[in-house]
Amino acid sequence: MSYDTNVVSPRNIVNPNLQSLLDTGLVLVLDPNKVGAALATLATPVFSVNHNPAGTTSTTGVMAGLGVLFTPTKTGIVKITVTCVGSNNTAGDGVQFQAAYGTGAAPANGAAPTGTAVGSPVKSTISAANAVEAMAKTVVILNLSVGTQYWIDVIEAAITGGTATLTGVNVLVEELPTA
Repeated sequence: MSYDTNVVSPRNIVNPNLQSLLDTGLVLVLDPNKVGAALATLATPVFSVNHNPAGTTSTTGVMAGLGVLFTPTKTGIVKITVTCVGSNNTAGDGVQFQAAYGTGAAPANGAAPTGTAVGSPVKSTISAANAVEAMAKTVVILNLSVGTQYWIDVIEAAITGGTATLTGVNVLVEELPTA
């Protein structure tokens, strides 16, 4: 199960039920100075920066081949944030991406979509050929298996046509505490 989180804003909530918050679309942002020792046993966040996968003409999507690996250590509740710049070499066409995860060998750039896609795709129509658009997406995945290594990637695709390209792809993977 996963949830889209498009707006991140701090909330002053005591003892929230994480499932209920996620069901209503709220995002829980914790102050590590107040959470203290509870965070000490969570997996170390993974921040993988500046990936530049090859562009694609596929309108059905291909894997970017980022090779980001993460192993949850306590809760199996994982937040993934992807930021990048998207472009397309054809005016009026666009670019989209969607986060995905799985186990086993990480997919290569250009491979057919695999694993579990999470959240809705982020889409942008490009007004001028090779114009760039900042893009970002955060998703929360519940119930990953603690101690199992997962790969994190994105499915990239062209919208309508042209060659869609993602550049400067940054991925932040964090394990969240239970509420």
